[in-house]
Amino acid sequence: FVRVHANLTAAGIPDVTHMITYGGWNSPRWPRGGGGAGQWFEAWETWNRDTTRRLSAAGADGFAGFDGLDWDMEGNDDAASDRNDLDVASLDLFGSLSVAMKHGGYLTTMVPPESYLDPTDDRFDTRLNLTYHGEFTGIDFPHHGRNCFAYLLAKYGHTELEGDEAAGGGGGGGGLVGGGVTLVTVPVFDLVTVQLYESYTHALHRTAVEGADPAAYLQAWAESLYRGWDVRFGDYFDRTATPAMQEQGGERRSVINVSAGPRELGNVRVAVEPARLAIGLGNAWACCPPPPGAAPVPARDLGRRRSAFFWPEAVGEARSVLAARGEAFRGVVFWEAASEGEVPYGETKPLYFARECNAFLKTRRPGTG
Repeated sequence: FVRVHANLTAAGIPDVTHMITYGGWNSPRWPRGGGGAGQWFEAWETWNRDTTRRLSAAGADGFAGFDGLDWDMEGNDDAASDRNDLDVASLDLFGSLSVAMKHGGYLTTMVPPESYLDPTDDRFDTRLNLTYHGEFTGIDFPHHGRNCFAYLLAKYGHTELEGDEAAGGGGGGGGLVGGGVTLVTVPVFDLVTVQLYESYTHALHRTAVEGADPAAYLQAWAESLYRGWDVRFGDYFDRTATPAMQEQGGERRSVINVSAGPRELGNVRVAVEPARLAIGLGNAWACCPPPPGAAPVPARDLGRRRSAFFWPEAVGEARSVLAARGEAFRGVVFWEAASEGEVPYGETKPLYFARECNAFLKTRRPGTG
């Protein structure tokens, strides 16, 4: 990391946000929620301070510590593994810790695969070994989720900060409370990046199998997240309740605390605003769709292609249309850096995804990253 920090500084871009990502595919089992969010946040702060001191001593002068946490909990290759259940207790730990991070001045982001935050589905489930039905006939891929990250947005998506805490971050409605203190409602999750490069997604089916125009698809997909969709959390808790839980009444449901008091997490509308949405894409490794004008590819003939691929030009076109209405999505995140400069399948020139996306995002001035 000291070398990375030095290289960024030498390139003239020392103002990079540094996040710690938790999770990933085939990651170890996430911890159970012992101790509560306060103790977990205190442990984070202590570790971050100690790490900052060590890196500064090693030569990373100017490094002010990591800026926050990025949630990337995913499943496991073994469909029978118990790691394919992002249980409610774990979701509550991650969500409550995210709220504590926001109150502590840190950033919190999430990177759900498409099926973990899916506006085409109104169901919720904690299992990560599910299968899309009605698409990709003959292809067995038991590794999809069902709106598990929607739970984080529904229950922990916003919090109230005092005016001084909220300065410089977030925004929203607010009001005066006792003593003249102004509370401002702010989003807890600063960036929501949906991985459209998840294997066998709706995005792949719509563009490669059905032949939808890539730019038009991205525009419509982003709009569906902006509008939001109702997720039936209550159905899940009803279905999974044990007789003992049913006898205890409220124990069988998840309770969300809002300003008006606690209420059950039943049917909740989930949405992602344009300013917080980033599109997660695959670069050259994801291969390419058929050339413009070519016939759609039948699902059975997808061959090695498992992920949707979008040329940067299509992404820029979709963002431009949305920007004309004041609804441009925040940015683009891609996997993976090691594939930058590779030649996509069937092409002759290398693809530099970051450079080409920067042409319309204008995140960095040319020549600085």
